[in-house]
Amino acid sequence: MKQTQNTAVSPAPHRGQPRRRRAYVICTILASVFIIAMAVVLMSISDNRVYNDYMNQAQLLYYNKDYDGALSMLRKAASKEKTDECLLLMAQCYENQGAELGKVATVGDRQGGNL
Repeated sequence: MKQTQNTAVSPAPHRGQPRRRRAYVICTILASVFIIAMAVVLMSISDNRVYNDYMNQAQLLYYNKDYDGALSMLRKAASKEKTDECLLLMAQCYENQGAELGKVATVGDRQGGNL
């Protein structure tokens, strides 16, 4: 009688598995970097839009001689991005507020002198 030998043949290790795994890891890392980059870009666009809205409101208030309101909007705009335009308009608001206070003081002195 012929005896059959049971030899277990182990499968040969796949040479492509480490490469495939490495490719998956690299693709995952690249996808993560891409997602983070897109989030940063979208946040930057959003901040820029908010800054522009604050500046537009501040300019409107400034031209209507509401310097306190304009300064409030300018402070919000400066918290998003400090630009020369924003700082210049702030300085003009403070200057005009001082001029307005000077006019009030002058009128008060004149009225007080007549009494």
